[in-house]
Amino acid sequence: MKKIAVVLLLIILLTCPSVAHAEGTKWVRIVRNDTYLYATEDCSKQLFALEKSYYAEILQELDKTYFVKVDTQDKSFPNLCGYVLKNEVRVQENAPDNPLYPTEKLVVKSSSAMLKLSPTPSAEILIVASNTQKVCYYGKAVGYGENWYYVYFAGEFGYVLASDVTAPNVQLHPTPIDIPQEMPTVTPPTEDTPTQVPQESPSPTAEIILTVFVSLLAVAITCSLFLPVKSKKQVFDGDI
Repeated sequence: MKKIAVVLLLIILLTCPSVAHAEGTKWVRIVRNDTYLYATEDCSKQLFALEKSYYAEILQELDKTYFVKVDTQDKSFPNLCGYVLKNEVRVQENAPDNPLYPTEKLVVKSSSAMLKLSPTPSAEILIVASNTQKVCYYGKAVGYGENWYYVYFAGEFGYVLASDVTAPNVQLHPTPIDIPQEMPTVTPPTEDTPTQVPQESPSPTAEIILTVFVSLLAVAITCSLFLPVKSKKQVFDGDI
């Protein structure tokens, strides 16, 4: 009887009614793969990892967390409420484009899939889904070295082993997540890497002077080779 009361209390705490968005409503955007929805304000109980790039509506701002509502806007997916850490999400004031959260249904591929109260092998079984039946998927969880999916089926929220159902194929939200570009880093020169000093090219005036000098030198050499040279007068002993 006590376990049934715990299950009912958990469902009451996590299930939120669908209401129209009031003026001033804000949302959080999931920008990380490991952003969890928690059942308690102190974040001591993880429920599941929210799907990256999607949104949850802020119902209340607390010290370190937001109390949010996961709303798929699909009647077959009941709303869920829980807590997210402020430093793991991005706040958005403008209403996001639909879908706010994915509506992925998984098919039981084994003979049956047991819906459990927690992601542990010894947890209480809430209900059993038969082969080919579909369950509503909300997110992933890990427990005792096994992968689990947090799902809704036949009025119950719980965990099913990932190996018992088909894998979710959730695409990123159509609105891209803006990631600031990093500035290129400049590596300063070290002693092992000599700094190259750019060499100054000669000025146009210096080039002209050099060209004229070389030309004149060439003319002088040419003239000395081809112009006739006067022969020197020979002096004999009889002339002395």
